[in-house]
Amino acid sequence: MKIHGSQQAPRALWLYKRADVGGITSGYGTNIRDLADNDGLTVEDMWNGLKIAVTDGMAKFIPKKITRQKPRKPWVSAMLEQKLKKKKDLLRKSKKHGWKKVEERFQQLKKETQREFKREHNAYVEDLLRGDDTDTSAASKRFWTYVKHKR
Repeated sequence: MKIHGSQQAPRALWLYKRADVGGITSGYGTNIRDLADNDGLTVEDMWNGLKIAVTDGMAKFIPKKITRQKPRKPWVSAMLEQKLKKKKDLLRKSKKHGWKKVEERFQQLKKETQREFKREHNAYVEDLLRGDDTDTSAASKRFWTYVKHKR
């Protein structure tokens, strides 16, 4: 069974806490002096030069990381994720080699994971519907978030 869900596109996050402030200031200082020394530049050219200097300085002196979001459902346990990974590996092996034993094992694991996935999902929904008596607003929010994501 494949886990479906909307996945956010990878994007860059700037890590400002680890920035090289000394490098940034020295880099900006030289670029700004170069822009100021050119008298024949228009305002548009000066703006573009400043913009390029800032983006180059950020790329050189501020580290960034690319975020990736795993499509994970809240009811999927770590053990089920391991089974899903094993099932994926068996599928790859059976397609590559065409071994009968591997195909049979894949089919067996596929049935197991489907059964377990449905069982865990039903338990999760049952828990949402039952809710906690102590904090009804949090239970209600979890329920409506689930409903919204099912659309």
